[in-house]
Order: sequence, then structure tokens, then C-alpha cells
Amino acid sequence: MRQEEVTCRKIGRVRGLHQMKQETLAEALGISQQAVSKIEQSEQVEDVTLGRIA
Repeated sequence: MRQEEVTCRKIGRVRGLHQMKQETLAEALGISQQAVSKIEQSEQVEDVTLGRIA
């Protein structure tokens, strides 16, 4: 598993631990809920977005 994939999965786990919805995280980051979903599934990750989350 690539480091990027590990980071993406951790984002989903941490969001879940804080009982935060994808919509809430997306709003805080200024991205769509669909983008958060894709990031958590390691489907589509832009370095700029990943950097803002991390």
C-alpha cells in the first residue's frame, strides 16, 4: 500500500472517530462531499487538497 493510500484511509478513520460527517469535513475544507469520499477511498487525491487536510 502506498503512503498516499494509508494517509487517505487515516483521514476517514479520524473523521469517523470524531463523528464528523463527510459533508462537515468538506465544508470546512471548501471541497465537495464527493471529493472527500473519493479521497477516503484513495480514488482521486490532489496533493494540494491532501496537504490542506493533513
